[in-house]
Amino acid sequence: MRIDALKSSVTLQAMRAVTGIQAAKWLLNYLVAAFLLSACATTQQASWTTDDLVGRRLKLVDSNKVETMRFAKEGHVALVIGKKDGWLTGPVFTWQVKDGRLQIFDGDGRLHEELTLVSQETSRVIARRRSGEIVTYKRS
Repeated sequence: MRIDALKSSVTLQAMRAVTGIQAAKWLLNYLVAAFLLSACATTQQASWTTDDLVGRRLKLVDSNKVETMRFAKEGHVALVIGKKDGWLTGPVFTWQVKDGRLQIFDGDGRLHEELTLVSQETSRVIARRRSGEIVTYKRS
C-alpha cells in the first residue's frame, strides 16, 4: 500500500512539473508576442506636419555650425546658415511637407535639404538629413 501511495505522489509531482513547464512556455510566448506588438507600435515612422512648422523656429544644436530656420505660413523659410565665428548668410527659401518629410528648396526651386523626422518633443526635434546625418534642433 505504501508503494502505491509513493507512486501516486511521484506521479502527481511529475504532473505538476509538466504543468509548470507548460505554464512557463505559455508565459514566455505571451511575453514575446507582447514585445513584438509593442515594438511594432513604437517603430511607426514619425512625420512632419505643416502645423509642426508654421510660425516656429528650428535652431541646430551644433558646436561649429549655425543653422536656424523660421517657417512662414505662405511656404517661405528664412534661413541663417554658416559657421560659428565665421560668415553667415540669410537666404529666404521655400518649404513644403511631402510624404511626411520636410523639404526646403533654394531660389531656383532645387531641393536644398530634406529632413525626415525621427522624434520630437515640445522644445527639441531630432531629424535625419538626406545624407543620413542625424541632427538635433531646438524648437521655439
